[in-house]
Amino acid sequence: MKKLLALILLTTTHSTFAGDFDFGLYLAQEYVKKDVAMEQGIGESMQSGGITFAYNTGSIDNSLALENNPYDDYQTSSGNFSMLVGGGFISASDDKKFTVATVDSNDDHGSRSSNVSGTTIFGEIGYNYFINSKMDVFFNLGRASYGLNRSISACADCPEEEVTVNASNYIHTGLSFSDSPKIKVGYQHHNKGDMINSLRLQFAW
Repeated sequence: MKKLLALILLTTTHSTFAGDFDFGLYLAQEYVKKDVAMEQGIGESMQSGGITFAYNTGSIDNSLALENNPYDDYQTSSGNFSMLVGGGFISASDDKKFTVATVDSNDDHGSRSSNVSGTTIFGEIGYNYFINSKMDVFFNLGRASYGLNRSISACADCPEEEVTVNASNYIHTGLSFSDSPKIKVGYQHHNKGDMINSLRLQFAW
């Protein structure tokens, strides 16, 4: 996979950089391996959301439009390469909660329970194949890493535990449609890590 990523990056580097950048927002449902979830005391599904930045080389070739097609005034077999980085917050259900006694600024006594949350970052490189002027199929290779903790929010002296979810390589494929924002719906299949698969919805401008 490393050789393939290097080849795609080299091809992109030597192509004409007449492309465009976009900014996106995403929501994802991510699934961790059952044995990892049990060992770390979290649910098998996690929810994440955050931002993305992408660069797409080239542009759609409108010179291939069909002049007398009553159903579709655009046809192309062209595509482009893309690079994307993103990151956001991620959370999971806490199956090994701990509870601590607390005292607030008014000297009121109470108790609070832990939750599992953290951050995720990822990077992708891939290819978009244009179906028409506002729709394309994408195929990306990526890698995601996760930093999670079991803790009590807004509590300075409360205990904290690291939740270990190892980084994963993945294949991300899906469909992009519309114009502004561009809507991307994708499925990720993970390997060589602690994740199984993910579903991502992204809006890009």
